[in-house]
Amino acid sequence: MSAGKNPSRIAAGLKAAVHNPRVSEEAKESATERLQQMGAEAETTQETATQTGQLLNSFTDQN
Repeated sequence: MSAGKNPSRIAAGLKAAVHNPRVSEEAKESATERLQQMGAEAETTQETATQTGQLLNSFTDQN
């Protein structure tokens, strides 16, 4: 992992890639493998999904 990078933010980005319908299956598999190497799960919880939705809504409201 890159020095100076926050592992939880890297995991969040990988999880986002896994659940993004615009990401190729190959990229999703790669992200899932990297998450497993990090010891994180690719599955999201309802709470995480709710928080993500709230963040996206606040972002789109600002623009």
